[in-house]
Amino acid sequence: MSFKPAKSRSLLLKKGKVNDHFRFSLGDTKIPTVSEKPVKSLGKLFTSDLKDTAARQATSDNLNTWLSAVDKSGLPGKFKAWIYHHGILPHLLWPLLMYEFPMTTVEAFERKISSSLHRWLGLPRSLSSIALFGHNTRCGGRKWRAQDAVEQAEARLRHSTLVGTVATCRSGLGSNPKPCYSRARGKERRKLIQEEVRAEVEEACFSRSVGMSKQGVWTNKRQHPTKSSITFVRAGEKCQPSKKTQGGLLTTVRDWQLLVDLGRQLRFPDIIATTTLRPDMVLMSRASKQVVLLELTVPWEDRMEEAQERKRAKYVDLVAECRRNGWKARCKPIEVGCRGFAGKSLHRVLGLLGICGLHRRRAIKNILEASEKASCWLWLKRGEAAA
Repeated sequence: MSFKPAKSRSLLLKKGKVNDHFRFSLGDTKIPTVSEKPVKSLGKLFTSDLKDTAARQATSDNLNTWLSAVDKSGLPGKFKAWIYHHGILPHLLWPLLMYEFPMTTVEAFERKISSSLHRWLGLPRSLSSIALFGHNTRCGGRKWRAQDAVEQAEARLRHSTLVGTVATCRSGLGSNPKPCYSRARGKERRKLIQEEVRAEVEEACFSRSVGMSKQGVWTNKRQHPTKSSITFVRAGEKCQPSKKTQGGLLTTVRDWQLLVDLGRQLRFPDIIATTTLRPDMVLMSRASKQVVLLELTVPWEDRMEEAQERKRAKYVDLVAECRRNGWKARCKPIEVGCRGFAGKSLHRVLGLLGICGLHRRRAIKNILEASEKASCWLWLKRGEAAA
C-alpha cells in the first residue's frame, strides 16, 4: 500500500477552533484540509465544524422533497404508501443511524410522515399513529436509547430462562422448545435481543391502544357465537322458509328524487349547495335531508383505483359544503371497466340502495353489457373521430 496525499485530509485545531493557516504537505503534494474538501468515511460526512447540523438539515430537506414528489405523482394512495415504505424509509434510516439526531427532530419527521400517510390512505386525522406503525416499521427507533432497550431485553430473556419452557394448550412439556439465551452466542444471541426489543415495543403500543375507547376497540373485540333458533312444525305440515327482508337506503323514506345528467345539462339543486359541478346522478330526499352523489367512470381496468381517488377528490369540497348546510351527503364513485369488468364500487352502491340477490346480479349483467357495447361502438368509430 502507498500513501496518497491527495486522498488524505488534514485538520488543525488551535484552542478549540479550526485553523487553516498551516498546511501540511508530503513532498511537493499538499494535503487538502477538511474545510476545503469534506471527507466521507463509512457513510458519514466529516466537515470542519465536526458537527452533524448540516447533515440533519440535509436529511430534513430530502424528506420534504421526497414526500412532495410522491404526493404530486398522481398515483393511488396505497402506491404512495408503498413508495414510502420501500423507497423513502430505507434512505431515511441511514442518516438516522450515522448521525446524532435529537428527539425533537425525529418527532418532527414522524409528524410529517404520519400526516402524509393519513392523507394518502384516506384515514381520519384523529387516527392514532399506532395504527400506522407496527413491528415492521422502524422509523422512530431513535427516540429511545438503544443501551437501555438492550439491557431491559436481556433482563427479560434471563427471566424467561429461569421460567423455562411452559406448556401451551394440550401439548406436553418440551413440545415447543425455544432457544436458551444463556447458551446463545454471536448472531443467535443478537437475534434473540432484537426480537425481544420488538416484542416490548409491540406490548407498549398494544397497552396504549387498549386505553383508547374508540380506536382501541379492536383489542377487546371477541367473536360471540351466533344464536340459532329452532322452528317447530306441526305433524303433517311443511316447513315454510323464512322470508328475508331486504332493506337499503331507498326504504328509509318515500320522497327520493333522482336527477340524471342525461339529455339536458344537470344542475345541482340550489337548496342543497351552490356549485358548478355536475355529478352524473344525484339522489336526494327533502324529508330526511339526504343526498347521494353518484359519479360513473368507465376506465381501463388497471386504472380503477386511480379513478376512484380522482373522483372522490373532485367532490370532497361539495360534500363538505352539503354537510355544513345540514344535509347528510355521500359521494359514491362507480367504476365499470371498458372491457366489461365490474369494480367493487358497483357492488357496494347497489347494496347501499337495497338492490341485492338476483336483482343485483341482473343489474350488474345489464350494466356490463352496456359498457361492452359502448366500448365496441367507440372502437369502430375511432377512424371517423380522427378524420
